[in-house]
This record gives sequence, C-alpha cells and structure tokens, in this order.
Amino acid sequence: PNTMLIKNIFYNIPSNINYNNYNYFLHNNKKQRKVVSSSNLNPSANNNNGSFRQKINFAKSLPRTKGNTNIISNTAGLNINVFNSLSINPGNKILTPSSRGTTSHSSSNQKAFKEYFYKEEKNLEHRKTMEDFHSIVPQFGNDTTKSYFSIFDGHSGTGPATYCKDNLHSILSKYLYMTNFNVEKSLINSFTKIDKDINDNSTKNDEGTTATVIFLFQEYNSQKRKNQRVLFCANVGDSKSYLIEKNGNVIQLSKDHKCTDTKEVERIKKSGGIVFGGRVFGTLMLTRSIGDKEMKKYGVVSTPTVNRREIDEERDKYVVIASDGVWDVVNVDLLSQMAKEENAAQSLCEKIVKAAIDGDTRDNVSCIVIKL
Repeated sequence: PNTMLIKNIFYNIPSNINYNNYNYFLHNNKKQRKVVSSSNLNPSANNNNGSFRQKINFAKSLPRTKGNTNIISNTAGLNINVFNSLSINPGNKILTPSSRGTTSHSSSNQKAFKEYFYKEEKNLEHRKTMEDFHSIVPQFGNDTTKSYFSIFDGHSGTGPATYCKDNLHSILSKYLYMTNFNVEKSLINSFTKIDKDINDNSTKNDEGTTATVIFLFQEYNSQKRKNQRVLFCANVGDSKSYLIEKNGNVIQLSKDHKCTDTKEVERIKKSGGIVFGGRVFGTLMLTRSIGDKEMKKYGVVSTPTVNRREIDEERDKYVVIASDGVWDVVNVDLLSQMAKEENAAQSLCEKIVKAAIDGDTRDNVSCIVIKL
C-alpha cells in the first residue's frame, strides 16, 4: 500500500458551535436529524521498574482520581502525522465537536442498522466539565453496509478523548485497507497506533481515555448463501457495550478493564506495576486505556478486547454503548426491562439517560442506542 498513489479525498467535519445541556440526534434509514433542546439545568516493559519504595513514592506523587487531574494542552498542538502515504475516505463523521456545537445531517438507504439515537447529559450538578465524546460514521467509507459508532470517556482532561473522537475512525479505515479488511487486526492496530501517537507527542503523562467502538458491516455467508450482518466490538476501559435480544436477554460485548479483574491485576504486576486501593499505583482504576503515558511502562496497555458476533435479525434487537456515568446506576436487569418496553432507539436511549440522572449518577452521561 505504501507504494500506491491514492487520490486525496476530503470530507466534511462539523464546525464548532455551542451546545445546550441536552443534545441528541436521531438517525434512521430514511433521514437523520439533530435536535437540541434547552434544559432548565443550566507492550509492556520488563519487570525491572524500580524498588517497591520508588513505586510507592511515584504513586504518592499522583492525585487520586479515576485518572489524574492535570489537563492536557489542546490536541491541536500535537504534531501527530498519521499515515501520510495514504488518503482513505472513512465517510462523513457525525459527532459532537469539542465545543458542543449543533449541526444537521441526512442519510439514506442505510443497510447496516435500522436507526440509532444519541443523547448526552453533562450532569452539571456533579460535573463542571464534559469529558465524554463520541464519533459516529453511519456510512463508513461512504458504504451503506458499513457503520462505525464510538464513545470515549476521558479522565483528567479531554485531550486523548478529543483526539480519538477526531481520528480513530480515519486510522481504522487505513488499516482496513492495508490489511485487506481484516477487521480484528485493524481494530487492534488502530488502538495501538492512536495511543502511540498521543503518548509520543504529548508533554502530559497523566491524561487518558476509555474507548469503545462498534463496527457493523456485511460479509458473504457461504453456508446461508447470502450476505450476513456482522458486529465487531473493540474496547479499552469501562465504557460498556451490550447487545440486547428481543426476548430481553442482555449480552455484554465489551470487557471491563479495571482493577477488580484479577487477571488484569496479575498482568499489571508482571509488568512491574502495583495495585492498591483498587487502582494502579492507587491512582488509576483502569488497567487498559488510551493515553495515560506514565502508566504504559507499568502494564496499562491500549490493546483492546475484540468481540465478533453475527447479527440474527430474528433474535437481536439493540446495541447500547454508554459511558460509566450510565453503568454506575443502570444495571443489566433494568436495561433488559427498558429494552422490552421500548421499540425505538430514541425512546430507549432517552429512558437510559433519564434513569442514570434520576439515579443520581455523579459522572457525565453519554449513550448510543442502535436498533438492529
């Protein structure tokens, strides 16, 4: 691929304008609109990483948060140059700009899904800043059979989350081209690449983000002798994704990478890190993330868990992706109950967000519901 000349194709990115507290949009197979309503809520290192005392001193130097507290400089200042030899069009993005602006979009003949709905709540009562971001490409590569959905929940600032929101889908499109559409390999490579780009070019060590990606496409099923819709989920961190079947059965597609997982903790220890207080060095509760530059040598990797699933139109109903501001309050039983009661992506998404806010979540809330 590096020796091939590929014509540059440019695509539009929404301009930066201001959001109200609530913002969401609906997309279906005929049209998509964005509605804004005002609210009255104004590769791990070796084991030789220093003595135990040095590790404790390192831990003490870090503030205790989900991540840390220093805010990275604007990612526009990062001199990140990705795949200069390739110019692949990943399709038009539909996303929330960092300024929380509004825009309108349209789409037609969507074959990857029936409809989706996105909603977010800054949760001003408990959070002064919004660190959740998302990026959606309904027609990935301008192909109606392919779609990309993602949520990024930043900690200690918005730099890595913003950069992932703006660039991960583009990096994925290039790896898909370079690997002849090996989706699993491309997702892993994309997470690793964007993590390296951020950490190599950032002067901040303690800022990171979760990342959860749903990629939908069609492939030919030789046994059924027809095209089959396929779903891939890739994630690092704790922004969960669930598949909900029509009978209410809920299947987790993502994996929680936290210090509550004994295998993850063992991996951190083998890399020279320590875990106490339920956090890596008593500071970071995540065991995998994008960013968190200083923690990479202690086993906090960016390698995602990747899950593949064939979609059964008679069985499968929804895919839900949300930040932990939702899952801190909404459990699987409640999610199943709401999904059985609702037959539209919009109504289910609104109900999930409302349940999180009414349940007194203390975090930002972002949710995507995809009706299959």
